[in-house]
Amino acid sequence: MITILSTLINLQKFRLQNDPHEFNNLAGKLEYQNIQNLLLDELLNWRQQTADPLLDPAVLAAMVKAHYGRKK
Repeated sequence: MITILSTLINLQKFRLQNDPHEFNNLAGKLEYQNIQNLLLDELLNWRQQTADPLLDPAVLAAMVKAHYGRKK
């Protein structure tokens, strides 16, 4: 699920002590993979505990279609 989740969201991770203006995105870098996976697992657990309706692929697909399928 981590792979699917990480492709659905724009991951960003910064070391604010060293990079307070958030110029250097560390997400996806090998040396931070363990903490990134831990944080994604915690996010998924929270989404499950709060019954996030977007965990249902049909609900998510309908929302994406409604949002991105509109003609301007």
